[in-house]
Amino acid sequence: MREQLSQNDLRQHREELRAEFIKYLESYDAAFMKTTYALTASRSATQDPDIFWWEFAGEEMRKLQHSYLAVCITGNPDVRQAARDCLGSIWTLGRTASTGDRTEYERTKEESREPRDRLRSKMREQLNIH
Repeated sequence: MREQLSQNDLRQHREELRAEFIKYLESYDAAFMKTTYALTASRSATQDPDIFWWEFAGEEMRKLQHSYLAVCITGNPDVRQAARDCLGSIWTLGRTASTGDRTEYERTKEESREPRDRLRSKMREQLNIH
């Protein structure tokens, strides 16, 4: 009976961890989608891209930041580092989108794929999903 409880506890922990990882990825996807809208949104020519991005996507970025903190608490060191890199890439992509420069946006969007793919891979490793 004691071993069965332990297996149940491990299963429950894994499901909770999986839920946190999914929440992070959903938040990331929402912020990523917002970058496509920021690219074509009207803005003042003199407005700072950082300020524009925060005002334009503040809600999505707050949710992503909250999910990031949860992943930092629950994830192993590899997941935490990958999540940090992924978060940095979405900030960079958002700032780039906020300039309205489509060519630079497309380049930055391509660069953002690697941190996102690496994060998903590290999450799968921690969950022992192959």
